[in-house]
Amino acid sequence: MYVGWVGLGKCGKPIAEAIAEKLPVLAYDILPKDLQYAKFTDNPADLNSTDICFILVQTPNKTELGGAHPIDLSQELEDFDYTALCGVLETLDQISYPNAVVISSTVSPGTT
Repeated sequence: MYVGWVGLGKCGKPIAEAIAEKLPVLAYDILPKDLQYAKFTDNPADLNSTDICFILVQTPNKTELGGAHPIDLSQELEDFDYTALCGVLETLDQISYPNAVVISSTVSPGTT
């Protein structure tokens, strides 16, 4: 299995590298990254050669949604910022990514 990976930030990079110790991983990010085990590409179309693509990009949220404090569910809450995630999904659509996509980014229940 050839794994595609999008998002090499503080969470995505170590996970992609850990997977790459066992399976070949082709990783894409908008910023170039030095990787020890995974192979980096700056062309998202290269991901079409992978069997599955994981997405782990930022979905920032308000600090009150961080889990450190109880949430008042009687009030309407502002959702996460899906700008980066939507951008990746649009890019995968534009390159006609042919296989399964797994969203590993934090999203609210019912988002997908």
